[in-house]
Amino acid sequence: MLRGGVAWIPRNWGKVSSDTGIGNPYKATAEKGRRFAEAVTNRLAQLFVEVVKTDIYQ
Repeated sequence: MLRGGVAWIPRNWGKVSSDTGIGNPYKATAEKGRRFAEAVTNRLAQLFVEVVKTDIYQ
């Protein structure tokens, strides 16, 4: 996950947007938020498992 581009630190938001905001919030829905939160938490869980099981300092 770390080598595959799933997780990265730090993100330089200044290069993405001058105010760090991206997108139109009026297009948001509860369902989109639920799907996003579920996808993010699933990927974070995978990352945490990988970090625990892998020698990241090799």
